[in-house]
Amino acid sequence: MTISRRALAVAVASLVAVAPTWLVMDRVAGVRSAEPGLGCGEHDGLVIGVDSDVSLGFQRRGLLKLWNQWHGSKVTLMEVGLKVDQQRSQLAAAAEARSCLYDVLILDTPGTAEFAERGHLEPIKPMWMEDPDDFFDAPRESGKWQGKQYAVPWTTDAGLLYVKGKGKAVPGSWEALVNAGYETQLVDYEGLTVNALDAVWNRNERQRRPPVLMGTDTKVTVDDARESILPGLRDLKAGLEHQRARAGAAGMAKDPRTSDELDSIEMFAQAPDGTVMRNWPFVFRSLFADPRVRDRFEVRRLPAPGLSVLGGQNLAISAYSRHKEEAGELVYFLTGKTSENRLFVCGGYPPTRKSALNDNPCQEQGAKLEPEEQPTPERRNAFIVELKAAMEKAHPRPITPHYSQFSETFRGCADAVLDSGPDAPEPSPEKLAAALNASLRGEHGSC
Repeated sequence: MTISRRALAVAVASLVAVAPTWLVMDRVAGVRSAEPGLGCGEHDGLVIGVDSDVSLGFQRRGLLKLWNQWHGSKVTLMEVGLKVDQQRSQLAAAAEARSCLYDVLILDTPGTAEFAERGHLEPIKPMWMEDPDDFFDAPRESGKWQGKQYAVPWTTDAGLLYVKGKGKAVPGSWEALVNAGYETQLVDYEGLTVNALDAVWNRNERQRRPPVLMGTDTKVTVDDARESILPGLRDLKAGLEHQRARAGAAGMAKDPRTSDELDSIEMFAQAPDGTVMRNWPFVFRSLFADPRVRDRFEVRRLPAPGLSVLGGQNLAISAYSRHKEEAGELVYFLTGKTSENRLFVCGGYPPTRKSALNDNPCQEQGAKLEPEEQPTPERRNAFIVELKAAMEKAHPRPITPHYSQFSETFRGCADAVLDSGPDAPEPSPEKLAAALNASLRGEHGSC
């Protein structure tokens, strides 16, 4: 049995919270695909580049329909690649060509530094950002580069732990989580970077070492590689081996080395009680909509030390847009308190605003679920408590204009450790440090 259509809709819709996209202003009724060579003067109003919005009630489209009702300038949704890495490549190519087709960019949080450094983003004016103090600190800071605000946080994310079944033991430490053999996402894409950083940071914190590969800490020493990075990646490998043993005993064939977020949800739904999964907050809504799970699971912050990668999306304005003021008004609207609240309570997108993180019921038409498909007020409140705690321990990935190069190199190094064995030794601390430092400078590095 596969994941239900409604559960898949919730999952896919919320998964866009970790991917970069573009916004184009015109009519919101149609969705078209981006085409190479499209440039300036070929649209009226604004353009938004998005992946598919299949959330309950199409909440993003709902917000844009409201915009269209209230403003003379219309908004068009323009689809870009489905994977984070593909989307970044498309957006970077358009920006390097100085295309003014796109007005508003939806960037994965590490993308702000890269696009700002290369001059592709318009600095955010104060009038384009409602009540900056209402934003959580980490998402707000993710929109800055060299002290200047280039993007406004729209959605955020922090890692959470899901345990299948009622009354099952929840790992109380990172070591216990590794020994539990948790489900995670280790295929070669940004999800591998995220899970590997989780493992490295929590190992590093347990050893009370200074931060490494976190935020502005972008210099890797050989000691960092020896004492923190390699041990963290070994923890990830140990967790993978324990998970494979559990999955084999349960007759499950899917492997985390070929899994992304949606694969993990499917594996979790099929798995026996007691299975543990690391995933994003959107999964809470998705599991409730799946008849194989419903409310038969627990959700917790990651176990101590509990550090997590900060995920999410920021809205930025293209430096090449011919509609910057209107684009700024749209950013203000989409990231405002009312919009953020709607995206959270109706669409499941974790908000970047403190005021939007509440357990209010969704009042929007088209987003209603059957009673058995939605959490009770008590479950919603308990989830918010865990989500708040997780967000307080979420940290940014390396802040560098060369992030895409770093992520590719880091994944290659993680692969080398995960796949190491008698005939394929893991990289030495010296080689690992050299490769990562090269990538953080924008140079080629390899383990």
